[in-house]
Amino acid sequence: MKSFILDLKKDRIFVAIFRAVAAVLILFGILAGLNISGSETNYTGLLFYTYQSNILAMLFLLVLAVRTVVDIIKNGRVGPVSYFERFSAFTALSIFITMFIFWPLLAPLGLIDLWTFDNLMLHLFAPLLMIADYLLFTKCGKLKKNDAFLFMIGPLFYYIQATILGFSGVSYGVFNDVEYFFPYFFMDYYTIGWWVAAFVPSMFVALWAMGHGLFVLDRKRGRQKEEVITVAEEDELVVKL
Repeated sequence: MKSFILDLKKDRIFVAIFRAVAAVLILFGILAGLNISGSETNYTGLLFYTYQSNILAMLFLLVLAVRTVVDIIKNGRVGPVSYFERFSAFTALSIFITMFIFWPLLAPLGLIDLWTFDNLMLHLFAPLLMIADYLLFTKCGKLKKNDAFLFMIGPLFYYIQATILGFSGVSYGVFNDVEYFFPYFFMDYYTIGWWVAAFVPSMFVALWAMGHGLFVLDRKRGRQKEEVITVAEEDELVVKL
């Protein structure tokens, strides 16, 4: 079974199909969430971090799929399928944040139906697909220690964007007869006041911890792979002797 999985991880046709299908599924989730086929398209959804992280993952998986197909044409069906390793980690962590924040913090508020296709796709399956691609197909040992800070750039940019739009009067919709000008309660100065000054830094500390944890995991996986290669080389040498 282990050998079969290892073979699949090097099968560029399988990996290209996985990446293409994952990108299409995420696209369907985005379109369903925006209600593109309905009478009232929810363009406001594009202002939420959920949609922006899903769009990033969808586009990156599409790029990976195309890059894998190019490798099939140039180098054959079997071989490495790892590209843009640090950006892959950034994308996986970016959409993991969507899942990490939504289920424990936002889902209990009961603002949306949890068991619809678009919600499950945007907040659960899309993150899992991107994380699976990173863990299964991305070469480990490429991350740097300071990447934990670089991984915070995306969320920081989003926080700045949301703050500017919020104080500019851009509406995110009306819920329970209350109009909201911020996408999430922990960013909403009008709802929780200056508690935002406590919530947001705490969340960025948590994001740094996740980024550093990803770096540690990447190093650990890299060392394990080196040990496996060393053992394999030693076994090969013994056979030759």
